[in-house]
Amino acid sequence: MSFALRPYQVKLNADIDAAFSEGARSVVAVSPTGSGKSRSAAELMKDWLRAGERTLFIAHLDTLLDDAATRIEAEGLGVGVIKAGRKADPSAPIQVGSTMTLASREECPDVDRIIVDECHH
Repeated sequence: MSFALRPYQVKLNADIDAAFSEGARSVVAVSPTGSGKSRSAAELMKDWLRAGERTLFIAHLDTLLDDAATRIEAEGLGVGVIKAGRKADPSAPIQVGSTMTLASREECPDVDRIIVDECHH
């Protein structure tokens, strides 16, 4: 079930899109705990998917990884999970991966965009 973004989430996503449009190669978005960053990210991934771009969402904790995969799937998007003990689906347009699992692999999924959750870690 999809809900409309709140005005501050719309602004966050517009600011991210504007930064990329102005030539930024990396963008850090900051928003308080509970403000709906995962929901905002899912909406960005929807937009990127409509433009034919695949996304890798990286999280350092299993709880964050599982939560992101659940939220993205709830938006009706295909998700592959890259994590020890899970069978990956490389054909899914959005990949959600554990930092530890990705670091131990020799190759990264073929994606156009990468979102790093809790990038300060």
